[in-house]
Amino acid sequence: MLEFNTATNDDQVMEGKIVPLTLVIGDLRDWEAAGRIIPSIEGFMFADVSDIDTCFIRKHNPTVILSTLVTREFDAVEIARKLGQMVYTGSYRVLTNNIPNVELIREEVSQIAPQLDFDIVDLSKIFPDL
Repeated sequence: MLEFNTATNDDQVMEGKIVPLTLVIGDLRDWEAAGRIIPSIEGFMFADVSDIDTCFIRKHNPTVILSTLVTREFDAVEIARKLGQMVYTGSYRVLTNNIPNVELIREEVSQIAPQLDFDIVDLSKIFPDL
């Protein structure tokens, strides 16, 4: 296993300031096929789950990784497993909306990637009108 830290790389330093990178993992092909535009937002990068490997993570060195809980192509447990094998030291957060048994998912992830800083963000608690 390769271990690396979340120290900044050259791409993340602008005018002498550290610019943390948030990586959003999704099924980009489905997004584009549905007519969604992948936004360009400073400090954010969007990537397809198939792009995520040690070289990609090392090159872009995200501080935080976001994904949904499940898509047709992947689920958060699979991503957590990959990140755990890479010994990723940043944070991984899953965005979801009002799901039961959040603790079961946390437990499963803690078993397969115990060192991973993982949590689930329930958007229905932040935005109740969703």
